[in-house]
Amino acid sequence: MMMTRHFWVLIHRFAGLALALNLIIVSLTGSVLVFRDELDAWLFNQPSTRSEKQSPHVDIQTAPLLDPFKLHEQAKRQAPEASFNSINLQPKHGEAFRIEGGIAPRIDLATGKNYELDFDAVFLNPYTGVLIGKRPIDSEENFFPLNRKNLFEFIYRLHCYLAMPDIGGFGGWWIVGIAAFVWTLDCFVGFYLTLPPRRKQSPHGVGWVRRVSLWTLRLYSVCARRLSLCGYNPPNIIQFPMVYVSRKNILKSKHISLAHLTLPTKLPKPYFSNANISARHSDNPCRNDDFLIEWTFKQNSFWQRWKPAWQIKWRASAFRLNFDLHRAFGLWTWVILLMFAWSGVRFDLPEVYYPVIDLLFERHPEDQIFNSFVSSTDDEIEEKVLAQTPKPPGVSEQPIDFRSAHTIAKQLMAEQARLHGFKVNQEGVLEYYSEGNGKSRFRYGVETDKVIGTTFIPLTYINFDADSGQFLNLEPRPVGEYAGSTVGYWLAALHQGEIWGLPYRIFVCFMALVITILSVTGIYIWYKKHRAARLKRKMSKYKGIVT
Repeated sequence: MMMTRHFWVLIHRFAGLALALNLIIVSLTGSVLVFRDELDAWLFNQPSTRSEKQSPHVDIQTAPLLDPFKLHEQAKRQAPEASFNSINLQPKHGEAFRIEGGIAPRIDLATGKNYELDFDAVFLNPYTGVLIGKRPIDSEENFFPLNRKNLFEFIYRLHCYLAMPDIGGFGGWWIVGIAAFVWTLDCFVGFYLTLPPRRKQSPHGVGWVRRVSLWTLRLYSVCARRLSLCGYNPPNIIQFPMVYVSRKNILKSKHISLAHLTLPTKLPKPYFSNANISARHSDNPCRNDDFLIEWTFKQNSFWQRWKPAWQIKWRASAFRLNFDLHRAFGLWTWVILLMFAWSGVRFDLPEVYYPVIDLLFERHPEDQIFNSFVSSTDDEIEEKVLAQTPKPPGVSEQPIDFRSAHTIAKQLMAEQARLHGFKVNQEGVLEYYSEGNGKSRFRYGVETDKVIGTTFIPLTYINFDADSGQFLNLEPRPVGEYAGSTVGYWLAALHQGEIWGLPYRIFVCFMALVITILSVTGIYIWYKKHRAARLKRKMSKYKGIVT
């Protein structure tokens, strides 16, 4: 099939119909999630299920904050059924000390089996070390009936994978990811369709040539004189309708002046302007009563022909208004729409995102380990890291304790900061991972001046061997060091509304409204065109039948 403009119209139409419902759901839920922490605190003043910012409030006391390692020991004593392999290194005044991630069940000595844990985070008083509460593990089956406790978790899963279960490795992640990829391609198709089509050249190269019979002019003159006798005073320049063929072969009525034999200089926009008119007798010896009227025109610039696509005719018909809203909103927000579409591919379809990014930009070889960061679990990522960083021979059997690991981590991070040119603002977390096959490591994260956003990858991490203290790698790479990694950081931060504060999050909500408008107007345009085509096919059956 030849890829004409009509072909791309069909592609855009059916892609939009397939994506419409998904885009409406994802955009509206996303507009809620950018304010998740604030809404969580407003609804029920307890930590969000997936929040990395909010912890229960604790009354500020005059006593100093306990050392994070002492708080870690207190958690182990008060929740003996679990092992805590992560330490938050920044206790805060007025906020509960949170330990999450790296929580694993211990072995029940009475039964020889692992304890069954019903929580994935604990909260302690940072002044006394007393356990305040535990955050329960959410189940994918506990959404109905919806309530204040599971509302935002349901919205989150609806946004990420339509709240669909994973069946045989294929679930909502794939559906949302494929939809994001199709949306990315459709952004370019839609942009192309807003461009003005190339106008066909006239057969004469300069304009149209139309024959006007002199007898026709005389007939109009007689009619004008008779009208004058009846009391009607015609204008000095008697005009009569002239029909010409436009670019789309649509007959339109214009006027020609009998006195001057000229055409109106204002020709249909946005195609032509500055028409030059001339008239002469026909060279046809058999038709001496004909005038040959011809005119040349000057084409408008590209922008003059593209300008209407950026505008909205508010007083037009319902169809034209919906069409203008669809086209103009899509143009004005095209870059943002493309950003949301492609960042969606980054989150849900890394198998497509990373090969494309690698073709366009350079990434550090170590980043290849984390290509599936979004779609993989933490355990899967850790396994990939350890598989590529074998344990050095001749090391001791006992791993380094947390305090010693913290000292080593600060030294290694200071060295990496000097090598890569970033500044450590504050410490974040120290984590321990063991695969049970002789491989183990510590992961130390800090906040730096070269991190974009606050939730997706808020920290810069180093990994080092838990037995020898040998440095393994730095991840993610600092912003600006590798273009491919930097693009990914910006996409994640922009997608989640993690930069520029409240104004940008309000803008994200506005974009959710724009995406919904584009989807609804697209469906309306398709419906009107489909109904008109169906009516045309129906009426063609009665063509030629005399009633």
